[in-house]
Amino acid sequence: MFFRSRSPSPANSPLRTRPGTTPTSSPHRTFNDSLMDENIEIAQSLIDSWESNETVTLFNGDRQEARQYLHAVKDLQSAMHHFISQSSASDKLIKAQNLMETAMKRLQKEFYQILSSNRQYLDPESVSSHSSRASTISSYSDFEDELEDELRATTESISEVERVSMAAMTDLKSIADCMISAGYAKECVKVYITVRKSIVDEGLYHLGVERMTFSQIQKMDWDVMEIKIKSWLNAVKVAVKTLFYGERILSDHVFSPSETIRESCFSEICGEGATMLFGFPEMVAKCKKSLEKMFRTLDMYQSISDLWPEIDSIFSYHSTSTVRSLAMNSLLRLGEAVRTMLTDFESAIQKDSSKTPVPSGGIHPLTRYVMNYISFLGDYSEILSDIVADWPLSVHTPLPESYFGSLDTDPEGTSSISVRFAWLILVLLCKLDGKAELYKDVSLSYIFLANNLQYVVVKVRSSNLKFLLGEDWVANHEAKVKQYVSNYERVGWSKVFTALPEDPTADLTPEQANVIFHKLIFSFEEAYRKQTSWVVPDPKLRDEIKVALAKKLVTPYRKYYEKHRGGLMSLCGSDSLVRYAPENIDNFLSDLFFGVGNVGSLPSSSTTSSPASSTHSRNVELAQSQINKWEANDTVSIFNGDRENAKQYLNAVKGLQSAMQNFISQKSATEKLIRAQFLMETAMRRLQREFYHILSSNRECLDPESVSSHSSSRTSTISSFSDFEDELEDELRVTTESISEVERVSIAAMADLKSIADCMISAGYAKECVKIYTNVRKYIIDQGLYRLGVEKMSFSQIQKLEWNIMEIKIKSWLKAVKVAVKTLFYGERILCDQVFASSESIRELWFNEICGEGATLLFSFPELVAKSKKSPEKMFRTLDLYEAITDLWPEINSIFSYKSTSAVRSQASNSLIKLNESVRTMMTDFESAILKDSSKKKPVPGGGIHPLTRYVMNYISFLADYSEVLSIIVADWPLPVHAPLPESYFGSSNNNKNDHETSSSSSPGLSVRIAWLILVLLCKLDGKATLFKDVSLPYIFLANNLQYVVVKVRNSNLKFILGDVWISKHEAKLKQYVSSFEAVGWSTVFSSIPDDPTADISPEQAKKIFKKFISSFEEAYCKQISWVAPDPKLRYLIKASVADKIVGPYKVFYERNRIGLVTVCGSDSVIKY
Repeated sequence: MFFRSRSPSPANSPLRTRPGTTPTSSPHRTFNDSLMDENIEIAQSLIDSWESNETVTLFNGDRQEARQYLHAVKDLQSAMHHFISQSSASDKLIKAQNLMETAMKRLQKEFYQILSSNRQYLDPESVSSHSSRASTISSYSDFEDELEDELRATTESISEVERVSMAAMTDLKSIADCMISAGYAKECVKVYITVRKSIVDEGLYHLGVERMTFSQIQKMDWDVMEIKIKSWLNAVKVAVKTLFYGERILSDHVFSPSETIRESCFSEICGEGATMLFGFPEMVAKCKKSLEKMFRTLDMYQSISDLWPEIDSIFSYHSTSTVRSLAMNSLLRLGEAVRTMLTDFESAIQKDSSKTPVPSGGIHPLTRYVMNYISFLGDYSEILSDIVADWPLSVHTPLPESYFGSLDTDPEGTSSISVRFAWLILVLLCKLDGKAELYKDVSLSYIFLANNLQYVVVKVRSSNLKFLLGEDWVANHEAKVKQYVSNYERVGWSKVFTALPEDPTADLTPEQANVIFHKLIFSFEEAYRKQTSWVVPDPKLRDEIKVALAKKLVTPYRKYYEKHRGGLMSLCGSDSLVRYAPENIDNFLSDLFFGVGNVGSLPSSSTTSSPASSTHSRNVELAQSQINKWEANDTVSIFNGDRENAKQYLNAVKGLQSAMQNFISQKSATEKLIRAQFLMETAMRRLQREFYHILSSNRECLDPESVSSHSSSRTSTISSFSDFEDELEDELRVTTESISEVERVSIAAMADLKSIADCMISAGYAKECVKIYTNVRKYIIDQGLYRLGVEKMSFSQIQKLEWNIMEIKIKSWLKAVKVAVKTLFYGERILCDQVFASSESIRELWFNEICGEGATLLFSFPELVAKSKKSPEKMFRTLDLYEAITDLWPEINSIFSYKSTSAVRSQASNSLIKLNESVRTMMTDFESAILKDSSKKKPVPGGGIHPLTRYVMNYISFLADYSEVLSIIVADWPLPVHAPLPESYFGSSNNNKNDHETSSSSSPGLSVRIAWLILVLLCKLDGKATLFKDVSLPYIFLANNLQYVVVKVRNSNLKFILGDVWISKHEAKLKQYVSSFEAVGWSTVFSSIPDDPTADISPEQAKKIFKKFISSFEEAYCKQISWVAPDPKLRYLIKASVADKIVGPYKVFYERNRIGLVTVCGSDSVIKY
C-alpha cells in the first residue's frame, strides 16, 4: 500500500482470488512465460519504489541501484518483445508498456538532473581536457561488475573535477543507451539539446559573440568595429578549441551508438552559434575598405587559417557543412579585402600630393607611414604569402634590378611576397625622388634623400623585412645612401673644398696665406650658416657625414693652419686665428645636423674660449644640448635601461624652467626667453611622445589587474624621477626583488609616468599631458567593459527582452561587476592617484573622465531590470543583483569617493533601492499567487503532493539561501496582516512571542515573513483537501503535503530561520493528520475486531466476526490501494501505526479461533487471511 500504481498488483492483492475459489493455471504457459512475468514483477517493484522516492536520484554513490534499475528496464523491454510476438493486445503487454512509460519519464528526469546539476563539470573546457581518457570509460549499458574498478583505475591520477565529469558522462551515456534502445530517443534528445544549447549559447554570449546584420556593421565607427574584432579574435579560439570541441566530444560520447543522433544533436546545439561566429569576418570583409583595417583583417584571416584543421574536424558532419563553407567563405572574402587594401595602399603612395618640403631635410611623414605600415605587414609574411600566391604583380616593366639585389625570384611577373614588398618600397622611393626636387638648395635635397633612405634601411634591418628582402637588398641600398652623402658633400661644401690649396704645406707669402684664409673662412661661414638648421636624425648616419667632412676639411686645413699661423697672426690678429682654429672648426662641424641652429651666426670667440657666463645661461645651453641630442634620436626612447638618460633630460628641463622664470623677471632678456620657450616646447612635445609611448607600449603591464595586484605599500615606496635622487635605482631594485617581472615593469612604468606628469604639470603643460592619459586609459577601460559584456541598453530594450535572454545578461553582469569594480576601476584609481599624485584636482577630474561614464553605465543596468515587468521567476536573479552591489558597496564607495564621481555612487545606490522595491513587490505577488491559485480543481490523484506545494516550498527554500540579503530588504517592511499569526505555526524561532505578533506598525523579521508564506500555503491546502469525496483521503493528502513542507525546511536553510520548535510543532500536526486518517479510514476494520480477542466464542460466532473483518478490510484495502505516501518515513509511520492497531489483535483472534474457522469456512480462506 501507498506505492503509486495504476491497478492493484495481481501478485500481492488479496482480491486476486475470491474466498472459496482456487486459482487456475493456463495449460499453455511455458517457462519463458513465467520468466517474462517475473521480469515484469521485478521491474514493477523497482519502478514503483523509485516513483515514491522521487526526491532521491538513482545515480548516486556506487551506482548499484542505477545498474539494477537499468537491468530491470532492459528485462522489461525483453518481456514486451516476448508478449508482442504472442498478442499485441494482451493485458500483460499493456501493463509492461505503462511501466516502461513510467520508467522512461523517470530516466528523462534523471537525464535532465545530471545535465543540469553537473553543468560546471560538463562545461566544454572540462570535457575537452580529458577527451582521450573519457573514451576509455565504459557505460552502464553492459552492466558489468567490473565497471566500478575500471572507473576507479582510470581516474586515479586525475582531478576531482574530471572524476565527476567523467562519471556524469558515463551516466548520461547509460541513460541515453537505455532510452534509445527502448524507442524513446526523441524524448532523450529533446532534453539534451535544450540543456546543452543553452550552455553553448550562453558561452558564446559571454565571449561577446552576438547576432549582427551587415547594415549594423557597415554603420559602425572604426574604433567600435576594432573593439568587436579584438573581442571576436579572443572568442573564436575559445569557441573552436573549447566550446565546440568539448560539445562534439560530449555528444559523440553520450550518443555513441547512433551516428545520426550524434550528428543531429551536435548540429542543433552548435550550428546556429558557429554560423553566427563565422559570419562576422565575412561581413567585416564586405565593408568599406580603408588602410587602417588591414591588420585586423589579417588577424581574422590568420585566426581562421590557424583554426581550419579543428573547424574541418569538429564540423565534419554533412549537416554542419554550412559552418565549414561559411568559415571558408570568410577566408576568401578576407583575402580579397587584403588584396584590395594592398592595391589601395600602393595607389595612396603614388597619389600623395603634399608639396611642402620637409623642414631641414628630415624624414618625410610619408616615409614614416609607409615603412611602419610595411614593417607591420612583414609580421604577417606567412599569411600574406598565401593571399598573394596566385596574384601577379600588375606592372608592365621589369622592376629595376638595383632595387632588388639578389632576390631568388625573377622580378618580372612574379607574385612572391618579397618582390611585392620591394615593389612597394620602390614606389615610395620614386615618390621621394620627386619630393626632393621641391628643395631650392640641391645639397639639402641630397640630405633629404639620404635621411629617408637611411630610415627605410634601418626599418628593414630591424624588422622581419630583412628576412624577406635579404642582405644584398640592404647592402645595395646602404651603398645608395653613401652615394647621396657623397653628392651632398660635393655640392654643399664644394666652395670650402676649392678654397683650400691643393698643397696645404706649400710655401706662401703672408699676403697670399691671408687671402686664402679669408676666402676659406667666408665660404665655411656661408655653408655653416645655411646648414646649421638641417637635420640628420639617424646618429650613425650623422656621425658618418661629420667624420667624412672632418677628413676632407679639417685635416688639410690643420696642415695649412700650422704652416702659416705665424704670418696670419701679423695680418689677421689673434682673435680670428683663435676663433677659427682647426679644433673650433671641428667643434662647429660637430654642432651640425641637430636641427636647431644658433640663429644666424657663428659663436663668438668669448663663447668658445671662456668657460661659462651665468648659471641660467648654462642651464639653457645644457637643455639645448640634451633636447637637440634626443630630437635627433627620435626612434629611441629616453626612458630605457637604467634611466640615467631620463634623469639627465628631466634635470635639464627643470633647469630650463628655472632659467625661463629668471628671464621673465628680466624684461631685457627677451631673445633668451624666446629661445628658452622654443626649447621648452620642443621638450614638451618629446615628453608627450614619451608619455604616450610608455602608456601604449606597457598596456599589458599597466592593465588594471596588474596595477591593482600590487597596490599595497610597495608601490607607494617607489619614488618618481621628479626628485632625481641617485638612490632611486637601488630603491627600485630592493623593492622589486621579490615580485614578478610584470610587476617590475608595471612599477617602473608608473614611476616613469609620474616623473613626466610632474615635469609637464610643473611646466604648465598639464592639459597636454592629461589629454594623452585620458585618451589611452579611457580606451582601455571602455574596451575592458565591452569585453566583460557591459553594453548600453535603454529601458525599452530591457523591457522587450525575453526572460531567458535577460537572465543570460544578468549572469554576465554579475561576473562583470566584480571584475569591473575590484580590478578595472580599482586599478585605474590606483594608477591615476600614482601618476597625478602632485595634483588632487587633476586626479579627480580625469579619473571621473576615464571611469565615470562606464561605471554609470554598469550600475544603471540593475535599475533598469528592477523597473521592468515583475514575475516570480525573476526573484532570484534580482536578489543576485542586490547581493552583488551590497557586497561591493565598500569598494564602490571608496573608489568613487570624489565629489565628481558622486553620480556613480548615486546610481549604484538607486539600483539598490529599486531592486529592494522589486523584491518586495515580487514577494507580495508570490503570496498573492498562492492565495489565488486555482490549479487542479480536481483533487490530486492518490492524495499525493500538490504541485503548488512543490512550487511554493522549492521557491521558499531558494529564498532561504538569500537570508542575509532578504533580512536587510524586509527589515523595515511590516507584514500586511491585521491579526496575530497563529502561534502554532511559528514555534519559538529563537524569538519571543511578541516578535511574531504582527500589525501594520511592526517590523517583523525574515523568519516571521517566511512562516507567514508557509501558513498561507497550508491554509490553501486545507481548502484543496475538501475536494476529496472520501473522508479519510484528505488526511493523507494533508499529511503528505505537510511532510513535504517539513522535510524541505529540515533540508534547507529554512531550519535555521524557523527553528526546531517550528519543526517539532508541525511534526506534531502531521501525526495528528495520521491519527485522523486512521480513525476515519480504518474505523470499520478496528470495530470489527472484538474488544477481547482471547474471549471464548463458538465457531459460528467466530465465523461471523471473521466475515465482518474480511469484508471491512477488503473494502478499506481496495479503496486505499491507489493512494500514495511518497515519503518513505511517513509511509512507514502510517503502515506501522495501522499494523499495530490491526495485526496484533487480529493475530490473537486468529490463533485462538483458527481450528473452528477451518471447519466452518474452509482452509483456503483461513490460509489466505
